[in-house]
Amino acid sequence: MALDEIELPHGAELTEQRTGGNMLCFDVCPSADRRYVVDAEQQEFIEHLRGELRAAGYDLEDATEPDALTTELQDRRLYITGRVEPREDGPGVDVRLRAVSAG
Repeated sequence: MALDEIELPHGAELTEQRTGGNMLCFDVCPSADRRYVVDAEQQEFIEHLRGELRAAGYDLEDATEPDALTTELQDRRLYITGRVEPREDGPGVDVRLRAVSAG
């Protein structure tokens, strides 16, 4: 799974994981969603995540929001999007990653 290529800092806690879609992309292409809680500052973690995505061979596009990441790996026809936001209920950041096959 593409999200397994992204190494998160030690102590990152997976709080939610979902998969969906259809291998033939009839209605929706295959996708995976993961949500983590990470004990890190927002900008520090965004830079870490950008480095991990680049190391895995992804080309990062410019994000329209400073806390959003969008990337695509064309040779695998896969898109990964991410959002990193400060946690509302404690220190650290809330991280949401989504990988979608383009068919």
